[in-house]
Amino acid sequence: MLGSLFFATDLEAKQRVQFAGVAFVGGKADAAATMPYVTQLIGRSEFQSSSKKLAQEIIQIDREDLRFLVSGEGGASVDSGGAIATALAISAESFRDNRTSLENTMKLSIRAQILTFDFSSKRIISAFPIYSASVKIYNDNTDMEALREDLVIKTLVANPEDPGKSIFDKAREKLGDLQLNKGWNVNLQVRNVTINPPAVAILKKNNISERTYKSWLAASFSSGVSDVHEVPVLPYTQGQAVNEMRLRFDEGNDISFSLPPADFAVDLVARGFGTKVLGSSTATITKT
Repeated sequence: MLGSLFFATDLEAKQRVQFAGVAFVGGKADAAATMPYVTQLIGRSEFQSSSKKLAQEIIQIDREDLRFLVSGEGGASVDSGGAIATALAISAESFRDNRTSLENTMKLSIRAQILTFDFSSKRIISAFPIYSASVKIYNDNTDMEALREDLVIKTLVANPEDPGKSIFDKAREKLGDLQLNKGWNVNLQVRNVTINPPAVAILKKNNISERTYKSWLAASFSSGVSDVHEVPVLPYTQGQAVNEMRLRFDEGNDISFSLPPADFAVDLVARGFGTKVLGSSTATITKT
């Protein structure tokens, strides 16, 4: 009886943080435009079951400072509001098709963020970007749509061939010791992304929208900085108010959150792209 009392007291002493599930940066239209394959996955049964499994694994994380909850056990739902919460927010997807005389490969990169926010005031507290990528070999007979969908599952949810490397895996690992309030100290943010005309021409030639590329470039920079320096980076808010971002949760809710002011802002410029023939020693750079 005494042991149970101490256990209950210990749980009450820990800060309660709701895990609000998986979300997508931007509203419904933005997410569908910039992450078409990832957003298509939302309604599929394997995603729903994997998302629930992720939540159950996260609430089992044993930390001395806090306890993760889900809706129904003292945590709030997206609709009801609540105090401090965290979510895994997907921010960008990018496919790279590489064809050579030896083999053809398709690479998928997914960028995401572990966001901490205050539900009651709809305010973002901190954001820690994470990144994962998967590569598959294909041939002329490969069903390319099926290939892309398989890459999404393996990069986002789980890859039996490369365990521990998916976005879900990395989020679960990070939440084991991530200091969620680091964002209160210093905030870095990509403020603007500019694409110069030579780069725009290449994007159009490859049927890549400027909006999609801007999201990818900002997310790539943010996750790189966060991985190397272990600092939070505020989300890039393309087409939205500078101090506000929208999240679309897998429950179907679109919610706007305010962002803290950035202490340091970064402006990125895509000037052009380099090309290089495999096996050669020189490269051609598209200049502005």
